[in-house]
Amino acid sequence: MTRRPSELTPTKAEPAFQRPSESELGDYLRARRALVQPEAVGLPRESNRRVKGLRRDEVAAIAAISCDYYLRLEQGRDRQPSDQVLRGIGRALLLDEHALTYAARLAHPDARVSVTTAVHSVGTDPTHDAQLLGLLDLLDQWAATPAYITDRNQDIVMANEVAGALSGGTLKAGANCVLTVFSPGVRQTALDWPSLALSAVAALRYHGRSRDLRFAEVVATLWAAEPEFRHLWARHDAYPLTFGPTVHHIDGAGLVSLRYQSFAVPSTDHTLTIIFGEPGTEGSFALAQLAARVTSAQFSMPAHYL
Repeated sequence: MTRRPSELTPTKAEPAFQRPSESELGDYLRARRALVQPEAVGLPRESNRRVKGLRRDEVAAIAAISCDYYLRLEQGRDRQPSDQVLRGIGRALLLDEHALTYAARLAHPDARVSVTTAVHSVGTDPTHDAQLLGLLDLLDQWAATPAYITDRNQDIVMANEVAGALSGGTLKAGANCVLTVFSPGVRQTALDWPSLALSAVAALRYHGRSRDLRFAEVVATLWAAEPEFRHLWARHDAYPLTFGPTVHHIDGAGLVSLRYQSFAVPSTDHTLTIIFGEPGTEGSFALAQLAARVTSAQFSMPAHYL
């Protein structure tokens, strides 16, 4: 039942994708430490400074822990710091609420899924299926509101027709949001593609589980084909896409400003996202016209469930 985007084959010139190390928390801390400049945390910058970002001893001092203990965390010799220690490190590395949540998940490996875990499919959990099928009915009733549901790997498992019409067919069941962002069409048309790509990669890391086979497939596919993805992935940004502005092209109106809002689906690893226009705006009017055209189409199709 599950459909996958075609996998890209790496060439010899491309760096091989590295499986997650045994110390994902250590990898995360090192990457984030390299991004924090001393001035950002009130420290002076020495003229002979060679370190990219903060030094380990600077992080340890701000976090109120020993430098040796912090070193053990980065090296993976200690992998389960307390919440208090994580909060202290978060202060030093300027981690926000979402980044701290992600770091806490890395610090507690029991929350990870097994390396053999496959993507959930219909029929394996009747309660889960009933909930998602109920959402399918809901999406069909939202004829004027583009809406779609993604799993933790950013695969779209269902979308209503107006979402597909708004996106030129990219918001559809079976598509992967991150792979779509890195597609040639989106690269050429997105107003701010670098920001879009950064957010998409951060959402994939935040929601994903490194030992999930589908997650590894998506990351490896992008790693093999996209230098920009490799750069963004190395930053270890991790945050969900919760709400914000979005721009879409609508026939007859051109580029219009809309907004999106995402909601976690309770008791699942799925996210519901809706796109709407603020009342009285050009975007709201254009979206209403688009929805009317979709609704009046002779062969209207229901929301699709992957």
